[in-house]
Amino acid sequence: MAIVKSWYCAYDVHYHIMFPVKYGKALLRPDIEHEFIRIANEMHERYEIEFEAIGADRIHIHLLCSAYPKIDIVVGML
Repeated sequence: MAIVKSWYCAYDVHYHIMFPVKYGKALLRPDIEHEFIRIANEMHERYEIEFEAIGADRIHIHLLCSAYPKIDIVVGML
């Protein structure tokens, strides 16, 4: 993603967020990953968070996203 410019700031902020499964149990199935992607799309519309990459395996989900620096991205995800 390139530098984004608004009226009074320019930013290039990326967040790498990981959600592990409790106790490292292999519980994430493909249908859960698809549901997570659907929820991420809803969050994109509501909070203007751009998800650059979403990846998952059986024990955790990784997100690479960017947003306007004033947005508290962790609160938006809860």
